[in-house]
Amino acid sequence: MKYNILVIILLILSLACGGTAAVSEVNVRVTGVPQFVCPSSTPVPTATQYPTQVQPDIHHPASGWVTTYRDDCRWVWNGYSYVEECRRVADGGYYSTPAYSVPGATSTPRPTHTPYPTPTPYIVTENYAMGADVHVGDRSTVALRLRVERPVTVPVDAETQVVRWEVRVRNIGSVPYNTLPGAQVFVSEVGGQRGNWYTSAEAALAAGITLDPVVLDIVELAPNQSMQLTLTAFTPVGEVGAIGWLLDPYSGGASMGVVGGNTAVWRAETDPNGCEGNVGELVDLPTPAGPAATPTASVTPWVPPFAGATRAP
Repeated sequence: MKYNILVIILLILSLACGGTAAVSEVNVRVTGVPQFVCPSSTPVPTATQYPTQVQPDIHHPASGWVTTYRDDCRWVWNGYSYVEECRRVADGGYYSTPAYSVPGATSTPRPTHTPYPTPTPYIVTENYAMGADVHVGDRSTVALRLRVERPVTVPVDAETQVVRWEVRVRNIGSVPYNTLPGAQVFVSEVGGQRGNWYTSAEAALAAGITLDPVVLDIVELAPNQSMQLTLTAFTPVGEVGAIGWLLDPYSGGASMGVVGGNTAVWRAETDPNGCEGNVGELVDLPTPAGPAATPTASVTPWVPPFAGATRAP
């Protein structure tokens, strides 16, 4: 089935009315500022420079010449017989101390490189690059690490394509988190055209992809639990420009086909500051670099009686 605004409204009402066991607003709403933290580079270790020479090298000549000798022997006639006569003659030599050089005087102490300072990581609060880890929430309640991988497209016909993308979510808070991925993550821009194209089983079938059943159901993530899912949606033909993730389905009513608020958006663009990679597991979530999300005033959705849903008291 394709998700539409009525389905998402029913999701909100079912959560509010306790349609799923142990689901409450506390386990669903993520109202903090979504943030991507650029990882800091590792400081360059301190390196000792070559000393600065202020005088030329000092050359010491070889010294301590030692002469070597050999015996020079001959047979000579002494009037009666031949006898051997020997005498010691010089036969070269060597220096007991070879020539050597020592460096000239240097500055004291020898200068060293100062380590490069650790760059202060900058924080992005909107329009994240594909593949970026986005942190949001308060670890004392609901806190998440979210990621949207770069999407791929599968042609269907001249006007339609299927977009396939991966999402990852990890509960880094202290309470269970409940979400309906197929209704909260959607393609928000294709070929320069903005819209809201939600996950559908029909799109997966058209692309020959088998969806995990939890994509189309409410999922509960316990603290420290992770989930990775493949999502698919029908869209017009074109390059995918952005994918949105609705974090607070309670706020904002309905506007432009989207129910809720606090939407994080991953765009198919490189980071303008050249930041790549992710910080991984954060010990502490960064201080928000912007104000908390506020609901956008919009018309309260109307649910027809035949939908079988009632409003929460």
